[in-house]
Amino acid sequence: MNEDIKTNYHQPVMVDEVLQLLKPERGGVFVDCTLGGGRHARALLEQFKAKNSKCKIKVFGIDRDAEAIEHAKERLNKYDNVILAKDNFVNVNQILEDHKIGKVGGILVDLGVSSHQLDDAGRGFSFGRWDSSASPQNDNNNCQNDIPLDMRMDREQDISAYDVINYYSERELERIIREYGEERRFRQIAREIVIARKKKKIETTGELVDIIAGIMPGKLKHGRKHFATNVFRAIRIEVNDELDAISTALPIMINKLARGGVLIVISFHSLEDRIVKNMFKSFALEYPARYQILTKKPLVPSDAEVESNRRARSAKLRAITRMDGEL
Repeated sequence: MNEDIKTNYHQPVMVDEVLQLLKPERGGVFVDCTLGGGRHARALLEQFKAKNSKCKIKVFGIDRDAEAIEHAKERLNKYDNVILAKDNFVNVNQILEDHKIGKVGGILVDLGVSSHQLDDAGRGFSFGRWDSSASPQNDNNNCQNDIPLDMRMDREQDISAYDVINYYSERELERIIREYGEERRFRQIAREIVIARKKKKIETTGELVDIIAGIMPGKLKHGRKHFATNVFRAIRIEVNDELDAISTALPIMINKLARGGVLIVISFHSLEDRIVKNMFKSFALEYPARYQILTKKPLVPSDAEVESNRRARSAKLRAITRMDGEL
């Protein structure tokens, strides 16, 4: 595989903070539940190696994207203590049990869409570049880098963004755009989508962006935040069942921690962060002698990191540790 592809597959966020909290030099079992290109996992292994630890370490990498697993294999193939699994992190308990693993020393969940998924023209996660000077009456739409509507993290699953946009009822679209996108114009956008698809199926990201653009005031089309961001986020969350997966998986992960084990979750929007914050708070309040929140306020990337990786700017890191139980 081309080295540039491996290097640019995904730029992980807050690596230093992750290493400081997980302390891989302690040894034990660590789980990267959102493997991506494997760079967080590699950082754990390299810090363990650099500290000349006499302990043993094993790293599990989980990702539902087959391409991510293949890229991670290339990056991690020199290590003999790595196990990779193409799966959803909601199945983390079963994956560990299949390898006769009980409690673990650390778990990392990075909920962001990978750079590779955003940049891959075939995945449909990104809205490309919208040209406000183009004429909507032309045969070509205003969105450059126009790509098929997909947004599936696991390309083997059935439902895609195309299905959501073209077959969900108007009321369902309203709910998704309102709840997951937190978009105030949810009714107008849902209505226009339904009107447009009666004439012709909406097949590409550009076609969807043009529909949204027809509703947005002119000033919003030139702001720092792309005017279609909220809607695209809402559709992606629905396609991948992201919030339900987080709510289901977090209690499982917390219960998998050994004494001194740490769970880290990096989120990228308020819906995710709210779930993580409330879940951690619930466990810490219900079992105060067992769990302690390590981040009273979420950690955020440094200015230097944001400057070098703009996609890190909305990241928030929260961590919780287990203080009793098995080692």
